[in-house]
Amino acid sequence: MGKDSSASIATPEGTQANAVMVQSAYRQDVAVLRVQSAPPFNQALSLGRTNDVRNGDAVVRLSWPSTVTTGLVRSVRHHDQFLIDLVEITLVAQPGDEGAPLLNRFGKVVGVVTTKHIGTPGSGFAVGLN
Repeated sequence: MGKDSSASIATPEGTQANAVMVQSAYRQDVAVLRVQSAPPFNQALSLGRTNDVRNGDAVVRLSWPSTVTTGLVRSVRHHDQFLIDLVEITLVAQPGDEGAPLLNRFGKVVGVVTTKHIGTPGSGFAVGLN
């Protein structure tokens, strides 16, 4: 999918909206979409940086449609091989949480929730936004 490619977004309730990809990181499997619709799809979140996240920082996961879960950062790891930062968090990703934004205490998105940690119960991961 190239920049300015289009996509369709659907909620579990069946509401649909059109979107355009404005930025992507193919190796990290992350894309930023601009949704062309009325609320609730057109609410923007400010982007932060994973470099500003430290062990022990409070974070919030915003899952669809309106679940807010708080947790802590366990660690931040940079993986040169994959060119990504992984944020290990005390939040376990449940089905449907993948792709949820991870916010810092200032309300800025610092990661995208991806998966739970198989070896450590009670942990999950988010791909960082550097």
